[in-house]
Amino acid sequence: MTTLNIDLPDGAMRDLRRLAKETSTTVEALATHAILGLVEPDPALDAAIAEAEAEVAAGHVIPAEEVFAELDAIVAAALARKAR
Repeated sequence: MTTLNIDLPDGAMRDLRRLAKETSTTVEALATHAILGLVEPDPALDAAIAEAEAEVAAGHVIPAEEVFAELDAIVAAALARKAR
């Protein structure tokens, strides 16, 4: 194990202490978890990203404009039903 000393803004430390108390853990455990989340590989995430990239490369995408237009239509229909 290696020890790391860091300077945090007061607000961040206050938030860490609150979160540690709420989750029954320590500030050190939260910081360790956060740092490891940034530096350790995540095979499941890497696989999901690779799968998504393959879907995009294969053209299996729906333009955002179409998605939002469909969502707008669904919301409009729901509001119309509710207004009756």
